[in-house]
Amino acid sequence: MQKCSKCDEVKPLKTGFYANKSRPRGYSYECKECSKLARKKYRENNNTYVNQLKKELRRQIKIDAFLKTIDHRQFCDGCREKLHDLADDWIK
Repeated sequence: MQKCSKCDEVKPLKTGFYANKSRPRGYSYECKECSKLARKKYRENNNTYVNQLKKELRRQIKIDAFLKTIDHRQFCDGCREKLHDLADDWIK
């Protein structure tokens, strides 16, 4: 049993708290419910920033998928810009 640092409720350690190896007991100080509420509030307050990060991540995933499908031997080692130009065209 552990007490949540936000809501002060006592909850079971393994089911009520997320694992966190950097903490002395191996679990976070906030319970799962408080952590979820904090993440939700952050996403609502930083909606533009979060959406921008998601968009960039999706773009990077598409570029990585493209790079896996092409034959890398077609390009010289120093021609990274050329690869990214092709990837940008392929993604659009």
